[in-house]
Amino acid sequence: MKKRLKTRHEYHDGLIRDVEYRGDTEVSLAVDLRDKDNPFQVHLTFTDVRNFAELRSKLEEARAAGTIAIDEILSLSRHEGGGYWLHLARSGSLRVDARGFLET
Repeated sequence: MKKRLKTRHEYHDGLIRDVEYRGDTEVSLAVDLRDKDNPFQVHLTFTDVRNFAELRSKLEEARAAGTIAIDEILSLSRHEGGGYWLHLARSGSLRVDARGFLET
């Protein structure tokens, strides 16, 4: 079941342009947000990721298949059992079993 995740920005239609891995517990996504007057980029960082290998594998598959962007975010939500759901246009729903989430 999905729970609403309170974020500073709306991520629907956000394009993941790059992904960076720090160690084996942190995943950072560079996301272009569409705003007709002022497009901008934010970074979504998931910390203390417990399913790091699985998430990295799926994101790398998406990167290899992507042309303009790695994938498009449809939504981002909390998982009721802990962690988050990253719902993507091509890759489907990815569970991010992380303890922390940062927007910068």
